[in-house]
Amino acid sequence: MGCGCSLRKRINKSNLILSNRDVYLDYCATTKPDLEVLAAIDKVNRIYWGNPSAQNSRGITLFNDIEKRVALLKSRFDDQNSDIFFDSSSTSIIKKIKNYSDYSIISSNIEHNSLLECADVQVPVDNLGQINTDILINTIKTCKKPLLVYSPVNHETGNTQNISQLFGIANNFKCPVILDLVQTVSRIPHNDWFNFCDGFYFSGHKIHGVQGAALLYLKRQIIDFNRSNSPIPFSLYDGTINSSGVIGLLVATELLFDNFFNDYNTVKTLHNDALTILESIKCNKNFESANNSYGIINISFDFIEKIEDLLLYLNSEGIQTGRISACSGDVNRESTVLSSMNRGTKRSKTSIRLSFGKYSKRDDFYRFSSAINNFVSSLN
Repeated sequence: MGCGCSLRKRINKSNLILSNRDVYLDYCATTKPDLEVLAAIDKVNRIYWGNPSAQNSRGITLFNDIEKRVALLKSRFDDQNSDIFFDSSSTSIIKKIKNYSDYSIISSNIEHNSLLECADVQVPVDNLGQINTDILINTIKTCKKPLLVYSPVNHETGNTQNISQLFGIANNFKCPVILDLVQTVSRIPHNDWFNFCDGFYFSGHKIHGVQGAALLYLKRQIIDFNRSNSPIPFSLYDGTINSSGVIGLLVATELLFDNFFNDYNTVKTLHNDALTILESIKCNKNFESANNSYGIINISFDFIEKIEDLLLYLNSEGIQTGRISACSGDVNRESTVLSSMNRGTKRSKTSIRLSFGKYSKRDDFYRFSSAINNFVSSLN
């Protein structure tokens, strides 16, 4: 087991098993692959199964299929002059942006760990999780060759940034902007972010694709990955490209844009219903509700001594939730996101993230609320 946190050890030791009645409220960690995605991957593995860099018809057929889907994605944005690259994960993408360029990466201080590790400067946020624009301006002005990289939707609280304002600030100083869309692309319409960046990236498994594939979209060549002589110029994989994963990612992206507003409205309705249901929990609780996108609810129970005990109990009831970034250490530790928003130690150590999407149901939140009430009763 890669992560040595005590919660994972306790879940493993308890031999908790999955069932068809499990409640899954951790869409920020990963999502269930769509059947169309699995069908496309199955076709690659059963029929194509070629290496797209190979000099034979099987490999060329697979290469052409990827290129055709890439062209379709570009056409959605009416932007055939852009560059699209694929890699194994968004973490790998931001690391390559760091390693292949001489930019000074600027981010907020509430980003995902993978971005924070690559950031040269972290700009603080206010009590609402909004990037401090005065400090951002000063940072951009004083940095040598700045590059702003941030997530419009926070992975823990769901709070959103002012995308157009931040782009305007950066653009005034000719500072490129790359958006970390891992938690954004399925929650905010593309018209609200596409024109306010120079590039973006996201992962397949966060949009009902599969793990092992991520996409980087650059409107202009602000970074040279030295791929001009590669047989697969769109691959940033360190080894052989994960063709089936990339196809799955592209199919998932097509489905995302085709069905976006239908799914968006479904989640919006569910989000509002969920807040009403969660209010029925019979204990003290705090919600992060300012400037939030739909599909992420952060709730804290500051009377709990050890949040790990509650998370283990939820798992025993078949309820899967999240808290902080997956495998980011001790689950009982203080949330750096909430502490950066000045929520206090107790609240920052007892938060739970409920993230959900198009396959979620109202009953999921009734079961979660009932489980919380039962856990609280067991403490008395």
